[in-house]
Amino acid sequence: MAFPSLWFKTIMLLLLALPFQVLAADQHHFYRSSGIAKIGNQSSTFDETWVTQIGFNYALSSAIKLDIGYSESPSFQDFSLFSQPQLLNQPKLTYKGIFGGAKVQHTLFDNTSIYAKGGVAINKFDESLSNASSAPEADSSEISPYFSIGASIPATNLINLDLNVEISYQDPELKSNVNPIFLLGAQYRF
Repeated sequence: MAFPSLWFKTIMLLLLALPFQVLAADQHHFYRSSGIAKIGNQSSTFDETWVTQIGFNYALSSAIKLDIGYSESPSFQDFSLFSQPQLLNQPKLTYKGIFGGAKVQHTLFDNTSIYAKGGVAINKFDESLSNASSAPEADSSEISPYFSIGASIPATNLINLDLNVEISYQDPELKSNVNPIFLLGAQYRF
C-alpha cells in the first residue's frame, strides 16, 4: 500500500533532516534588498529603474543555503516624466519575477561573510506607454538563469540583523534585458 509507505518516508525524512536543523538553526534568514537596474528591450531605451527583492534563505549547512524570493520593478509612473513631458510617449518596461536556487557563503573575520548564489528566475515583463490612452500593453514571460555575488556585515548594535551589498545578473532569453542589478539591503537571521 502506498499510504503507509508515504507516512514512513515522511517520518524518516523528518528524522534525517533533524541534525541539519540543529546544526543550522541560527543561519536561516529573511532578506529585503533594493537597488538600481538597467532595464530595456528593442522597442524601449535602456532606463534605470528601482528594483526590490524579498527572499528567504534556508540553511542546509553553515555554508550552503536554499535561496527563494520575489523580485520586481515599480509599476507606478516614473517621477521624471513630470519634469520631462517628451518622455510621455516612450515605452515603459517593468518586470516581476520569482527565483530559486542555491547560495554558498564563506565567513571572513568572524563576522563578515561573502557569498555567491545562482539559480533559475521566472520573470514577466510588461511594456506599456506612459500615456495610458495610447497603445495597449505588451507582455512576455521567460525562464532564465541568475547569478549574484555579495557581502554582508552585522549591523553594529542590532542582534541578528546584517547589512548586505550585492550585484545580481540575469541572462534573459527574450528581447528584454535586466543586467546588472546593484542591491543594498538587510537580512534578519533566526
